[in-house]
Amino acid sequence: MGNNLHHVVLTSGRVQRLERSVEAEARINICANLLSEAWAGGEPTVPGIVPTLSLSVIRGGGCLSVSLSRTDIPFAPPVVTIGVAERAQCGAQLWRVLHDEADPHQLATVGQPLPPEPWCAERRDGADTLYVDAARWASLRDFECCLAWAFLDRRAGRENA
Repeated sequence: MGNNLHHVVLTSGRVQRLERSVEAEARINICANLLSEAWAGGEPTVPGIVPTLSLSVIRGGGCLSVSLSRTDIPFAPPVVTIGVAERAQCGAQLWRVLHDEADPHQLATVGQPLPPEPWCAERRDGADTLYVDAARWASLRDFECCLAWAFLDRRAGRENA
């Protein structure tokens, strides 16, 4: 699988190729536990992000879709949707879904080719400002990438949780 991941911000079009760091391992384990709880039917809260967000998942083949929603607003729509693709077979479909479910005028990646797998894409679904606790996550991108690596580890059979 390797230790590289392409991270895409759909609203800005920014694509970065990121390397997995040793320092990220503890945060990846936190994300692996969040994913395990979500796959068991729960909606765990994400530590270190304000307002408090719950996590729900849909997975299929080598892809994962994660929705983060506010816990203080009943039936709140997602604030952020994160897509993770390990394989091209589901990656192309996930890329289309991430774009089809959004206003095309808000996405800089409309009509752009998807990045090479594995990739992680962030789509902001709301105007909510999210504050990230620097003691927990370096940034929202850090959380998203750790979540992606936790999923990719599970797919590769390297799950720690």
